[in-house]
Amino acid sequence: EDPMVTCPICMDVRLTDPLGPARKGPGEGSATVTLCCGKVVCKECHDKYMLGGMDREAQTFPPCPFCREPTGYMDEHADKRLERDLLKRRATHGDPLAMYNLSGSFDKGHHGLPVDYQASLAWAALAAMVGGHVRAMNNVGFALKEGEGIPADARRAARWFARGAVL
Repeated sequence: EDPMVTCPICMDVRLTDPLGPARKGPGEGSATVTLCCGKVVCKECHDKYMLGGMDREAQTFPPCPFCREPTGYMDEHADKRLERDLLKRRATHGDPLAMYNLSGSFDKGHHGLPVDYQASLAWAALAAMVGGHVRAMNNVGFALKEGEGIPADARRAARWFARGAVL
C-alpha cells in the first residue's frame, strides 16, 4: 500500500507520497512539497494558495503559508536560483527529503545545477545515512552498481540495496 500523508491546509488524509507511488514513479503522487520548508500539501491547495495568489505586476508568487519565505518568481532564471538556494538551505540544515531532492537535482541538472554524479552520490548518501531515506539508499546502490560518481563496486551496492530493503 502507498504511504499516506495529510495536507495541513485542508486536512485531506487520502494523499499519496509526493515522490509518487512506487508503481507509477516520481511526480505521480497526489501531493506536492514546498521547497522552502518542506511541507507536504495536496495539489489542490498548492494550486489555490500558491498559484492563485500570483502577483503578475511584481512577477512573483505569494509567500509560503507556513514559513512566509518567497516561493518563486515568474522569471525562469530567478525562479531556478531561488529553488536551488531554498533546496540547498534545507539540505544543509539536515532535511533528508531535501538532501534526496538535491541529489536528484545534481543527477539530472535541475534548478540550474550542473550534472555532477559525485555531488549527487554524496547528497544521496547523506540522506540515506542521516535521515534513513530508503529511496536514497537505493540510489546509492545504483550509483555503486553502475559506477556513477564512484568506481563500480557490486558488493557495496548489494549492501546498500539490502539496507533499503530492510526498511
